[in-house]
Amino acid sequence: MDTDYQLLREKIESLTQNSITPADFKKVSAPLGIYEQKNALFMIRVRVTGGDIHAPGLSRLAEICQDNDIHNAHITTRQDIQMHDVQLKNIYPAVIQSVKKGFPFRGGGGDTFRNIMVDEYSDISPDAVFDVRPHAFALNRFILGYDHAFGLPRKIKIGFFPGTNKNNASLFQDLSFNAVKLGNKKAFDVYAGGGLGRESRKGVKIFSALPEREIFRCAAAGIELFNDHGNREKRSEARLRFVLNRLGEQKFVEMFLQYFEKSNVDNGEKVFDIDEKISNVPIFEEKTQKDTLYAKWLEHCAHATGVKDIYSLKIVVPGGNIETRHLIPFSDLAAKYSGGVIRLLRSQDILLPRVHRTALPYIYEELRSGNLSIFLHASLRCKIVSCIGAEVCKIGILDSAKFASELSRSLDVFFEGFSNVSTQDKLQIIDSIRISGCPNSCAGHVAAPLGFEGMKRNIDGQSEACFRVFTGGCQEAEKSRLAVTKDDFHIRAEHLQAFIKELVASYLKLSGRPETFLDYVLSIGANNINNFYKFDI
Repeated sequence: MDTDYQLLREKIESLTQNSITPADFKKVSAPLGIYEQKNALFMIRVRVTGGDIHAPGLSRLAEICQDNDIHNAHITTRQDIQMHDVQLKNIYPAVIQSVKKGFPFRGGGGDTFRNIMVDEYSDISPDAVFDVRPHAFALNRFILGYDHAFGLPRKIKIGFFPGTNKNNASLFQDLSFNAVKLGNKKAFDVYAGGGLGRESRKGVKIFSALPEREIFRCAAAGIELFNDHGNREKRSEARLRFVLNRLGEQKFVEMFLQYFEKSNVDNGEKVFDIDEKISNVPIFEEKTQKDTLYAKWLEHCAHATGVKDIYSLKIVVPGGNIETRHLIPFSDLAAKYSGGVIRLLRSQDILLPRVHRTALPYIYEELRSGNLSIFLHASLRCKIVSCIGAEVCKIGILDSAKFASELSRSLDVFFEGFSNVSTQDKLQIIDSIRISGCPNSCAGHVAAPLGFEGMKRNIDGQSEACFRVFTGGCQEAEKSRLAVTKDDFHIRAEHLQAFIKELVASYLKLSGRPETFLDYVLSIGANNINNFYKFDI
């Protein structure tokens, strides 16, 4: 077994005996994605490239949780799955069992190569240039064996996108690959130096139409550049985007190309393929579903893929939180209806990527009558995306998850007063809002149409929970924009719901309103958004 895991075992024993501090333990545990929570229990993060898990793998993960007294899991906005409230004594057996079952922990956290993000609709969107998942999986295997990717100045995040604009975060990754065609061959536009969090910025284009075989060489070049020039003295300025800021765009691109040219990584022809066939998706006997909520559920969750009678089906996960007892039922659902594939979404939900039209009423019935009914009910309600929040995260400032949950319930009631507004309009408004508990932007609030950043402010001599307000961001490939904030405009956290409802109501009541909530927020402008805050700070 890897020496990293043996060292983890030794440090767990030392921490148990109080011969090292939690800070000492973190130096070993963090690169494996293991962090202490505020309640003195632990979170262990399982890497899941692109969020893709096959049904047998999810069942194995469920068994590991059962064996190690782990009851709570969380889907992240980078498509990992985190196991929460893990006892110290159970960390090592849970990790080792997971590794043996094909779930690596190396690079789960710390100053390392993190989980590769992949657009969840890459293989099913009719607008995708091509499916980028095979490339992401291949690059993941390559970098897991690339030692320099695990002792970096800070973490490096890589993403793959299929050339569509919607939810294309390619400009907000340390390194990203966006699908294009070079003649009739697959290629990528490559960007580097982007990222969200403290001093967020968009990346710069390094290559136009890089041949697909060169992605390994390109990633190695980015890692080596970062390894050599990242700031190891000041962690707050250690991400790759600070190298870009320091060098300037032209010099940064030139330096990247120099590292690329001198790389000795094999750039011969490669075969990128995944053995998945539409024929693996089962067809069922036609069935009529008479439940009055069935049509509403379909409208919320089922989406055409461009292949006749094949749909993708989203299962909404409240807060991204799952009890581990639900993992096996989800595995069974995927095995029965979607060819055994289940996918974790950046929205912290679950996707069955391909199900046949005839399967939909059967899935609905299983969700309604089985022990997954909580997820059926959630699919018919509002869900605001947030990070895990300060209740769990040791560096969090506000409990963003609590505020997101309360806001979601409040919007459910609020939208009842707008029966003439379509479901899709409501969904695009909900999807426009992001809440992070601190400046780290784990929920992506600085690239959202309407984002909120948890903070504390001294008001009348008291430390008060507040949110800094960001507006006008979007993730649309080269059209992407960072959200902006007006003169550090912030609101009291207790007024969050009222502020958002005031803004949304003005949009819905507007005659000839803009097509999207983002367009409306942009038309208001960052300098005027405070007009919708009807309270004194």
